[in-house]
Amino acid sequence: MSKNIEFKNISNWIKDIHDKNIYNCSVVVVSKNKEVIYTKTLGYKDSNKKIDVETNDLFRVYSMTKPVTALAFLILCEKYNINLDEKVSKYLPSFKNMNYFEGSKITYTDELTLHHLLSMQSGLTYGWEDDFRDNLIKSIWEKYEKENLSTMDFANELAKVPLKFKPGKDWVYGLNLEVLAAIIEVVSKIKFEDFMQKNVFEPLNMRDSNFYIFDKKREVKVQINTCKNGYHKIAQDDNYKGHFQEVYKMSNCILGGSNLVTTALDYQKFLDVLIDGFVDGKQIISKNILQLISKDVLDKRLEQFYWRYNDDYSYCYGGRVRIKNEIEPKTEIGEFGWEGILGSFGMCDPKNKITVTLLHSSNPGFNTINGEEFIKVLYDDLIENNLIKK
Repeated sequence: MSKNIEFKNISNWIKDIHDKNIYNCSVVVVSKNKEVIYTKTLGYKDSNKKIDVETNDLFRVYSMTKPVTALAFLILCEKYNINLDEKVSKYLPSFKNMNYFEGSKITYTDELTLHHLLSMQSGLTYGWEDDFRDNLIKSIWEKYEKENLSTMDFANELAKVPLKFKPGKDWVYGLNLEVLAAIIEVVSKIKFEDFMQKNVFEPLNMRDSNFYIFDKKREVKVQINTCKNGYHKIAQDDNYKGHFQEVYKMSNCILGGSNLVTTALDYQKFLDVLIDGFVDGKQIISKNILQLISKDVLDKRLEQFYWRYNDDYSYCYGGRVRIKNEIEPKTEIGEFGWEGILGSFGMCDPKNKITVTLLHSSNPGFNTINGEEFIKVLYDDLIENNLIKK
C-alpha cells in the first residue's frame, strides 16, 4: 500500500456530513494506477457499542452488486461462447411467453434477450410503484422472505409478471441481475455463489467478499436516519435484513443485484481490474469484456435513463457511464460505476487510472450527495495533488 496522500477536500467533506448527522460511518479508498493512495475512516461500525469502523469491515453494498454480477455474466458468456442477443427463454423456458400491455391490449413476446437484462431494458421492475404489475412483484418479495426460494425459483416467479413495456423499448430499474444469476446456474451447472467465488472473487483476490455476514465482529450495522425540520437523527437497527433471506448464513436464494457483502479494500480490487483486466501481472479479464461492461447501451435514448446524476451520463452493463463532460461536477468521459441503497458508491476512471470506493451504511442512503458533492471534492483533490490534469 502506498503512502497516504492528503486529500483535504474529502476529509473535510466527510467530517461535515458526520457533523450534520447525515452519516455516522464512512470508509473511503482511492487508488491511482491500482495502488491505494488514500484511505479514510470515520465513525462507528457499531454505534451502540462505540466501535470504530475499519477499512476491512463488512458492508452490505446492495446495488453495487450489479456491476460485479454483470462482470461474472460476461465471463460466463465468453467461457461458453454465448451471444448477448440470444433469447432468455433458451436458458429459462419460463420466460418464453412473457407479456406486456399496449394500452388495454395484452401482447405476448419471446423477444427478451440477455442484452435486455444487462442493460435494464427488459421491462422487469422492482415493485416500487402501486399498480397491478408491481403488486405482483411485491408478492414475490413476500414469498422470498417467507419461503425458502432458490435463485432459480425467484427467477421463475419473475417470469409470471407482465413486463412494463416491450423489451428494448425503454429503460427501467428492475430485477434483471437476479434472472442473470439463475442463467449462470443453468449454464455453469453450479450455484451462483460458487461461480462467483471461482470466477470473480478468487481470481481478483477478493477474500473478504461473499453474500452474507460471515464475520459478525466485522459487521457494519445499519443506521436508520430520520430527518425532521432539517435535523437528522440516527438510530441503529441491529436486526436489519432488507432483501436478504439470511444475514448471517448463505441464503438459498442469492440476489444477483443486491446481496454482496464486502469491504472497501475488496471492492477496490474489483474496480481496479476494470482499468486493464490485469491482476498481479496476469490478464484475468479480456479486453472485449472491459469494452462491453463500460459501453453506453442507450445511445441517443438518454431520456429513458432517469436515474443519473445529470445529462452527461448514460447506462452501461450494471451502472452509469459518463458520455459527456460538460456539467459540474466534471470527471472524465468514460468514468463509470454504480451505488448502493445504503449510501455506498463505486467509480472507475479508466483514462486517469483512478478507482474509488466510498461505503456508508445508512437507510436512507442520501445517494444524490455522492453525485453532487463527493465527486466534486474527489476530483478537486485529484487535481490539487497533480494526480490528474485539470
